[in-house]
Amino acid sequence: MDYKRIDLGILRIGFTGFTAYVVATVGLSPAIDLTTGENLWGLQVSVDLVISLCIALAWVWRDARERGHNPVPYILLSLVGGSIGPLAYVVRRGFGPATAV
Repeated sequence: MDYKRIDLGILRIGFTGFTAYVVATVGLSPAIDLTTGENLWGLQVSVDLVISLCIALAWVWRDARERGHNPVPYILLSLVGGSIGPLAYVVRRGFGPATAV
């Protein structure tokens, strides 16, 4: 049994659930407010997260192509849900080495 994959799946489900809860109860406007206006720390954190997510998506794209998987669903999921996309990909891919397809 692959316990690392199970742990990552639990993390992904928990984070996805938490994100859905926050959006349902608070909405998106506080997140938008953080990145606009006078809150420079909110803008800085948002830019930092975008840079990190772009690096993660570049890795997802390259790794998925090497393994013969379609990276597009994970990229689209990331555009909608942030780090939920890379988390879903890591759960899907597992921890084994890439094999030629």
